Amino acid sequence: MDMKKIKGTIVLLCALWFVFAASSCQLLPGKTVVEEKDAPKVLLPFSGAVNGKMKWGFMDGKGKRVIDLQYEAVEFFSEELARVKLGDNKCECWGFIDETGKMVIQPQFNEPGSSDIDFLMNPERFGFSDGVAVAKLKEGGKQVVIDKTGQILFTAPEGYTLYNKFSEGLVKFSTSPGGYYSPYGFMDKTGKVVLDPIHSNAGSFHDGLASVELPTFPTTYGFIDKTGKKVIEGFDQVFDFSEGLAAVKKGDKWGFIDKNGQTIIEPQYYEVGSFSDGWSWIRAEAFEHKYFYIDKTGKSALPLPEKFVLSLSDFSEGLTWLDNDVIDKTGKVIGTMPNLPIANREAIRKFKFKDGVSIMTDGKFAFYLNKEGKEIKQQ
Repeated sequence: MDMKKIKGTIVLLCALWFVFAASSCQLLPGKTVVEEKDAPKVLLPFSGAVNGKMKWGFMDGKGKRVIDLQYEAVEFFSEELARVKLGDNKCECWGFIDETGKMVIQPQFNEPGSSDIDFLMNPERFGFSDGVAVAKLKEGGKQVVIDKTGQILFTAPEGYTLYNKFSEGLVKFSTSPGGYYSPYGFMDKTGKVVLDPIHSNAGSFHDGLASVELPTFPTTYGFIDKTGKKVIEGFDQVFDFSEGLAAVKKGDKWGFIDKNGQTIIEPQYYEVGSFSDGWSWIRAEAFEHKYFYIDKTGKSALPLPEKFVLSLSDFSEGLTWLDNDVIDKTGKVIGTMPNLPIANREAIRKFKFKDGVSIMTDGKFAFYLNKEGKEIKQQ
């Protein structure tokens, strides 16, 4: 056999192996290596001390460290990107990383909320949705809307304030700094005002409709479509649509309507949630803490134990929180919350299960619990 051909083949194979290795692995900041094909399904922020300073990184749903402690502050991932804050002397700015830890949008933004830990009180408030995110430039302080490459799609006009995330292609805005005592309208992804700011209160668009406070006396609530047309009206309070139904209040009783404004479940409850996983929680009696879950026909799906219920939440992934217990749709207790070092128990918020993880926060710290109610700790 020709030795020159053999040597040439070996050189070619080595070169191909090098290219493959370089493309399948990436060196992360903090000297963490993650194969892109093994990127975890869920990434959770965690904090710890580095040289006497508090830093943030990310772990997976089993507590395995994925991205090292290196950021001054972080948000939860949304649409595979997370906003992170660098704290060097040049720019204490926020940028965006992907699930491998690669900085895909360079640091250039201010914090999205009023503080670095606002994300703890509402993990879904900020970040990307519909492929775009609202951000505020560090230099000049102007609000902008960016895509996943960091390209600025538009800059908010002077005096306009954009709110949180896009939903169904539209974002809520007001024409008053901070939005106080100013009506709300909606813009699209090009910055075009689609709906003029005329509503004193407004939700986000879900199922093609947005809940709004109507310009009536006395005040009433209803829903508008994306043309601004009033399609449902005449209620004392409303929630956004969820799974095709919206909670509406008449007098002191709550019921549910569909997108056509038809009453599906007559107003009869004193408290309700929104439908999630096909069920909504309700409180039937005015002066009793007697709760149960109903299905979309109003039929009782799961009566809860006769006890003083302090907190409960929406079902998701077949599970929910009932006080300190995780229960399934048969009412069976699957797990119990451990005794955690919570600073303010009155401020505790438990969020729906997503990818097998529930987030619990007291506004200062975040804890992660799995479907057995056990804390997920960084290993």
